[in-house]
Amino acid sequence: MTCYIEFEDSPIGIIPSNNIIRFSFNCSIYRIFSMAKLTLGGVAKKYFNEMKSGLPVNIVFEGNGKTYVNKMKVLSFSKVPNKQIDVSDLLEITLISAMYFDKSGGT
Repeated sequence: MTCYIEFEDSPIGIIPSNNIIRFSFNCSIYRIFSMAKLTLGGVAKKYFNEMKSGLPVNIVFEGNGKTYVNKMKVLSFSKVPNKQIDVSDLLEITLISAMYFDKSGGT
């Protein structure tokens, strides 16, 4: 199974896999919303000004001839200093299911 991350309606577009330092995706029957944490390296300066809360993000899983798209949105983001490389900051992004931002309340 492969996975890629795409920022919808944004100049960021698809994140190159070599810029993804850490990625975790959590989905549970005990939680209403799925969540993900994403750490990007080498692109913090390039993407930080494009980032905003509520920005649509697709996490796309592909395998066995099937594609599953998990629609999420940016919940929070921050620059994190990289202790190994002084000139490059890391960009840490917390994603949450797009339903979290849905204002309809089911009516």
